Amino acid sequence: LATIVEQAVTEGVRAVLIAGDVYDRPVPPAEAIALFSDFLERLHRAGIATLTIAGNHDSAERLCFAAPLLARQGVHVAGECRGVPEVVIFEEGDHRVAVHLLSHFRPAALLPYFNGVRFESSEQALRAILPLVDLSTADHHLLLAHLFVSGSVTSDSELPVIGTVDAVPSELFSRFDYVALGHLHRPQAFGSVVYAGSPLCYSFSEAGQQKSAVLLEVTSKSVTTRRLPLAPIHAMREVK
Repeated sequence: LATIVEQAVTEGVRAVLIAGDVYDRPVPPAEAIALFSDFLERLHRAGIATLTIAGNHDSAERLCFAAPLLARQGVHVAGECRGVPEVVIFEEGDHRVAVHLLSHFRPAALLPYFNGVRFESSEQALRAILPLVDLSTADHHLLLAHLFVSGSVTSDSELPVIGTVDAVPSELFSRFDYVALGHLHRPQAFGSVVYAGSPLCYSFSEAGQQKSAVLLEVTSKSVTTRRLPLAPIHAMREVK
């Protein structure tokens, strides 16, 4: 986390995007909360905003504690998905970039927000959610989400994906200039739909992976990315 803060300061970034699974359980230990709080405070002191969504390991209700108050300090946290994703807009001169925040959701939990319509899969739910995003508010639109994209490669430390009910095709995100995804630990990309991956190895299936943070640069003319390597204090290795 200290490396990520240093990279953010060195590169002069406007915001750090955190794509869910802040914690590994709904009620995290006090030490984990203190560590994350310190991370946010370091970025805030450097004048860097943070945009965070809830993952499937998080408690969305707990994660978004005091969210309106924190948002006024540039610390944006999206809790439970209630239909239209929350949006944060950044401006640079007359250029506007919108980041839409879509926390992890279970299709059945969306029942109250879509007039009782019952979705049978994540794909069905997304086909209802994404058209609600207003693309007239900015020049570029980014999506921060926590999902399983069809064809992705999983790791042993993740909750197993059973069947295809949770899988969504990457083609659904064609309206966005860039999609920053959380959920899977292995760095991988489907065009502009990108998993940054976890900053550390959490299983031996990840041994040997080069972990990194994704530096995203959005100008009036282009959207480009560059990976900034993250080196662990102690590398994971297998001994036979």
